[in-house]
Amino acid sequence: MKNLAILISGRGSNMEAILRAVKKKKIPVHPAVVISNKPNARRTEDCAKTWSQDCNS
Repeated sequence: MKNLAILISGRGSNMEAILRAVKKKKIPVHPAVVISNKPNARRTEDCAKTWSQDCNS
């Protein structure tokens, strides 16, 4: 499985769509990192919380 880096700068809606597809196994990748050009981007925190919970369950 390939690792995936996700780059965001806005609301993160494309990232959310990608992660939903990964979770449904439509895209065979492992989301390894999310990078934002905005230091306090809310979506990066939301993603980290949600995805780490999914990975730990």
